[in-house]
Amino acid sequence: MILATSSGLQAGVVDADMDRIKIGRSQYPMSRARGLPERIDYDRSFQVLVPDALAAEKALHREVGKYWIAPPGKSDGATEWFDSRGFVLITSFIERNPALFPDPRMMSLDQKLETIPMQFKMPSPFARRFKMEAARRGMKMNELLEACFELYEQQRDAGLPANRSTG
Repeated sequence: MILATSSGLQAGVVDADMDRIKIGRSQYPMSRARGLPERIDYDRSFQVLVPDALAAEKALHREVGKYWIAPPGKSDGATEWFDSRGFVLITSFIERNPALFPDPRMMSLDQKLETIPMQFKMPSPFARRFKMEAARRGMKMNELLEACFELYEQQRDAGLPANRSTG
């Protein structure tokens, strides 16, 4: 199960060769699953929409902790694998915790969330800088906006003051 951030997604990725499931976060669950060295069973893998992916991930890790599997090697996210016997615990936990999982539907990894247009005007120098920064990072402008907003939320949640220039 991969728990994805940005849109607040959590997802479950099932290893096709071993009887285990990954619980983690990713902004783009399908891309994340494709980037894993394991052969993924996409038919059994899923994502869940959550408001706080980090809190949901930590809670799920605690819930299925006894099924944790030591990583065979060292790689990104290698410690987030659990024996698939924990799957029943995962689904039950999601259903019992509406504060963490207000929408308990398990969606396929390739299911896209509804998008809506956001229309607002910005000063042209800012728009130019924003477009250039997105291009420099190899991101789409909406991806950069999401990343900026996530950072803002993290700072706000940490009690840090908003740093807003007025000039």
